[in-house]
Amino acid sequence: MNGANGFCIEPIDLNQFAGKDGRIYGYKGLKIEVWLNCVSFQAYADIVYESSSDCGKGITDLNQILQSIFGESLIENKNDFLQMFSADNDLLRHVVPLGEVVHCEASGEKTISFENHSEKGACSEEDQIVVMDMGSMHVKELYNHLVPFLLLLVEGSSPIDLDDPKWEMLLIVKKKVDGSGNTHHRLLGFATIYSFYHYPDTSRLRIGQVLVLPPYQGKGYGRHLLEAVNTIAVSRNMFDITIEEPSEHLQNIRDCMDTIRLLTFAPLKTILSSLFSRLKEERPQNSSIAFKYFPPKSLVGEVRKELKIYKKQFLQCWEVLLFLGFYKISASTEIFRAWLAAKVEAETFDRGEISAMKKCVIDVQNECGHDKTFVMVRFEGEVSPEIETGVLQKDESGERERKEEMEKFIEGRLKEIKAISEKVSLHCENLGIPISVA
Repeated sequence: MNGANGFCIEPIDLNQFAGKDGRIYGYKGLKIEVWLNCVSFQAYADIVYESSSDCGKGITDLNQILQSIFGESLIENKNDFLQMFSADNDLLRHVVPLGEVVHCEASGEKTISFENHSEKGACSEEDQIVVMDMGSMHVKELYNHLVPFLLLLVEGSSPIDLDDPKWEMLLIVKKKVDGSGNTHHRLLGFATIYSFYHYPDTSRLRIGQVLVLPPYQGKGYGRHLLEAVNTIAVSRNMFDITIEEPSEHLQNIRDCMDTIRLLTFAPLKTILSSLFSRLKEERPQNSSIAFKYFPPKSLVGEVRKELKIYKKQFLQCWEVLLFLGFYKISASTEIFRAWLAAKVEAETFDRGEISAMKKCVIDVQNECGHDKTFVMVRFEGEVSPEIETGVLQKDESGERERKEEMEKFIEGRLKEIKAISEKVSLHCENLGIPISVA
């Protein structure tokens, strides 16, 4: 509906929004086209179907489904929707000036059109990231109109509480000043962050939602949003940064970004240099590395303090850094795989404790007379012969299943680390950052 400025996204299954059983009933040849206005961020739905009939399960109320997704941003009349493209309804024009600019760079993107604006002279474009609190009526209105993007494009997402003053929103926009001096904005993506108390006298920053709109994905805007969050956390001296249930893709972006930051962190570079010098000399066998090559506790604290990377995230990046170093030294992943297996084993089980305990199943009866009721228990030390030959049975398959699950996890994690290390190497090459971990 908006010519060259329009874009399409992949079809989305709306069944997930259709009540308890997640199914739409009563329609043949149903097709719903939803148009979203990039100026007012309001929506219009065009519903087409061949026929409808009640086949015993009723006819689903499609308007109710659409209202549950789009709320007040859904406009029923098509002509009213088209009128919302006027400059008077430009939400970004009211919202962007309310925020604080935390990132700004000249735009290299030439594919975004700002047609219908007069261009009498030269134009300038730049990408900006602004952060703002949710107190303004215009900011709340914009966020409410962006919620449908979250519901449709981010699995398991839900709106934030706009009445909680600790929520903030980051917008990444393309700002253009035309030849007449008029400013226009195009929304590329957004994120929400939340500050919460950390004992005794600091605050942590949690990333609640991150979404880059479909036509701008794969261009680095998601990374820019995360970098802006880092800038905010450092400037406010937050304790650290966490992400609420990140998708696999978002976590991979963060792993790449934080690994690159760590490669330029002087204290870590010194420790890695020493560690890999020792590795070259020792050439350890797989069985001898179980408790080697873990980061010092002091480094974990220093990384958190200076870079705001919390412990779990740092340890994931540490795996990537070690992979880069191990592979550079031995041109093989064998030693690293052995180290990763030892690490997972150490994190999951205390082997000394496990070897001293036995898992047994006790058949018990209850008042209902069920003959398949049981209790599973662990015994520390030796189990008496009377117990072993009585109602207890050893769980012989448990150890085997545990090992199979661990092997599966290690192989999956190794695949992830390889992919991240390749991206890190490519980014470092493009940015001119030397990977001097070995």
